[in-house]
Amino acid sequence: MQRLREQELAQLKEQERLEAEKKKHKFIAFENKPLTRKIARRPSPWALSRLEKGQYVPLWYFTPEGCKDAQATMLSAHEESLDMSQVDGKMTLKPTAGARASRNAIDDSALSWEQMCSAKNAFLVQIQATGWPEIYISSLASFFLDIECHELRDEEFGKPILLNYQARMRREWHDTLDRNKDTFDIGMWSSSVMEAVSNDYWNQSRMAGIKEVSNILNYLTYTPSSPPPPLFPNSNPCISRDNTRAIILPLTSITADAGRGKNREP
Repeated sequence: MQRLREQELAQLKEQERLEAEKKKHKFIAFENKPLTRKIARRPSPWALSRLEKGQYVPLWYFTPEGCKDAQATMLSAHEESLDMSQVDGKMTLKPTAGARASRNAIDDSALSWEQMCSAKNAFLVQIQATGWPEIYISSLASFFLDIECHELRDEEFGKPILLNYQARMRREWHDTLDRNKDTFDIGMWSSSVMEAVSNDYWNQSRMAGIKEVSNILNYLTYTPSSPPPPLFPNSNPCISRDNTRAIILPLTSITADAGRGKNREP
């Protein structure tokens, strides 16, 4: 009986030792050579977490501004509260700052052309590092290349239209993949979406122009119901008024001009 207990204790200790070995950090040997490649910009943990799940992430998170925002957020993360999340069926605690979207993030359509071109390079590097399928990476690379090299980019309003095309296409691509319905190859140019984006852009531009002209007309035809505030609040104004505008002249200026007129030789 005693011997059986000793064997059970020995087995229990061996199991504990194996469990401890599994949890112990394993140091990997490094190669004896210098680093020759550039270090990629590091987006926020929130963005990387979504990439690992194959989810949509706005390109802003891969711009220099987005990566700087992530760095500043992580530096202050120790002052933030902890957020509980589930990873592989286990509950873990993560700093709240890194577990949420940035309040400074902007929509893809609001990016500048330079931001989009810079962010797409960092984005392609990160999706490769997180293990996206090669066909995904290849299609997205073709998608961005077609946008960046499109002849419309040299037109006056071409870049905003191309930025809107990028934003709409990439979002729709992810939505169809999430639904597993009506999926398509994002690397193939869509003339129908480009036409719709162009029409929307020009319609918005026309409406903005009409609103601007309307504001100017309202200003020119405005008839004030009471005298406007004086342009010279420290003086006694003399107000000359007609039906559409008020001309405000300071009395001090009028008196001075009158005095100079009296002293002027005929």
